[in-house]
Amino acid sequence: MGSFVREEGHIYSLATYGDLLYTGSDSKNIRVWKNQKEFSRFKLNSGLVKAIVIANEIIFTSHQDRKIRLWKVSAKNPTIHK
Repeated sequence: MGSFVREEGHIYSLATYGDLLYTGSDSKNIRVWKNQKEFSRFKLNSGLVKAIVIANEIIFTSHQDRKIRLWKVSAKNPTIHK
């Protein structure tokens, strides 16, 4: 096994999808990890990420601003989330 190291904020949520790990934190970032290294990330302006759930290729995130957001991985570039 191993551990993941981040420099800022606390991790409040996580979810897995295939060989990816998604983490949400109080730094307003959702980071995507692959093979214990950062693969991608997307930044939000909505406060900390309280929960992440992945179902049917849709990523659901809930935030401190009381909103739930839906994300999908770009078919052209798996590091981009829309």
